[in-house]
Amino acid sequence: YPQWAVINYGVLVCLQCSGRHRSYGVQISKVRSLSMDSWSHAEVLSMLEGGNDQLTQFFRRHSLVPLDTLTDVKNSIKRFRKINNSLSSKEQQKTLDASIKKRFWTKAAQFYREQLLIHVKKVALNGEYQGREESRRMSCNTKQGR
Repeated sequence: YPQWAVINYGVLVCLQCSGRHRSYGVQISKVRSLSMDSWSHAEVLSMLEGGNDQLTQFFRRHSLVPLDTLTDVKNSIKRFRKINNSLSSKEQQKTLDASIKKRFWTKAAQFYREQLLIHVKKVALNGEYQGREESRRMSCNTKQGR
């Protein structure tokens, strides 16, 4: 079970991925422990309004396919090694890590972070949290009212 979260994406991650995300810096990935850290109201809302599936779908739409399951990771590493079999396993891992990191430094990922933050601020201003479906309705009504 994941014990870590990346707040500015609203996703849960494993210990290994939390270390990777910490290395990106807080402007890209703000990592929190589910059990050891204290959380602000906005951070909790970010997790409720984000989600691993939502981020995965976003990355897929932008051709930034994430490695969202252990099977995907293993299969990607196998494919990567077939293509790059002239590299040592350490070089392969370094290159794979770089390709994962690159995804989070794109303009698309920046857009996702910024839009999630804007959405969370709107939800927080709306008072008591009514659930994800209600916050989506509120967001759609705000856009239509423009």
